[in-house]
Amino acid sequence: MEDLILDLLIGSYDLHTHSSPSHVKRSIDDIDLIKEANKYNMSGVMIKNHYESTIGRAQLINSHFNFNTKAYGGIALNYPVGGLNPYACESSLKLGGVFIWFPTRDSENSLKYGNMKGDFFSRKGISILNDKGKLKKEVYEIIEVVKKYNAVIATGHLSVEESIILCEESIKNKVKTVLTHPDWLRTDIDIGTQLMLAKKGSNIRKSLGQFRRWRLLKKQVFKCNEKSRL
Repeated sequence: MEDLILDLLIGSYDLHTHSSPSHVKRSIDDIDLIKEANKYNMSGVMIKNHYESTIGRAQLINSHFNFNTKAYGGIALNYPVGGLNPYACESSLKLGGVFIWFPTRDSENSLKYGNMKGDFFSRKGISILNDKGKLKKEVYEIIEVVKKYNAVIATGHLSVEESIILCEESIKNKVKTVLTHPDWLRTDIDIGTQLMLAKKGSNIRKSLGQFRRWRLLKKQVFKCNEKSRL
């Protein structure tokens, strides 16, 4: 089994890692993270921070270290970057960012479960929907910016309803989407909905450490057709 896992790592990309510097204590810093991934011949690692753009950190690693594994960055649309801020998206992507995560720790959906360890101020949660249940105009602007740079939209810690609407609108605009850890308690999405979004064109990012449905995994997840990506 260990050999199989090591073989799977060769040439792979990890799209969601948390390393230091961070507002939350992490087990590893950026440089050691990429060094470790390089040891196992991975192609790339996405560095994520809930409160700042990580593309500058990624570029410094790529410039100063001769790793075969490349570091990538992006920005999460929480309050420290202005929330649903298309200008912050443009800034990150212009520098070479790849991912735009919609609100995570500051999302209305996430805060329904209370603060997470490391949260440092009280705030009202961010929703991507207006009072009529439609996408806010800033979301459409962000989708256009992401499309301009051929980047990726990730759903962050949005609700099921928000995630579906965001993915469908992004796909309609030919923007790549990633449904973020749908097996985690705060972003729990049933297998049927995951399959539906995968068939429409969304990529589903799984965290093996968060699986609470191991029995269903073999029976349902791999029923996706060739066009589905789970």
